Amino acid sequence: MTSTTFKYQSPFAQKYFGEGEAKGKAEGKAEEAAVAVLTVLRARRIEVPDAVCERVQRCDDIEVLQTWLSRAATAAEIGDVFD
Repeated sequence: MTSTTFKYQSPFAQKYFGEGEAKGKAEGKAEEAAVAVLTVLRARRIEVPDAVCERVQRCDDIEVLQTWLSRAATAAEIGDVFD
């Protein structure tokens, strides 16, 4: 028996399936970026307080996360990363 992937055929279903898929991809990218920010900070031996860790993990703005990641790469302390 072979299995096939179901394709949503109605325009209504295609629209909402596509929106859900895009939202899921965006959330995944934000989660990966948050992990990267925290990984860089910890690798550089910069202490990350719990409140900052939660702030980073809650952030879903990929541009903000990318800014934090760039700053984390050269930061001397946690205050250098966040506004």
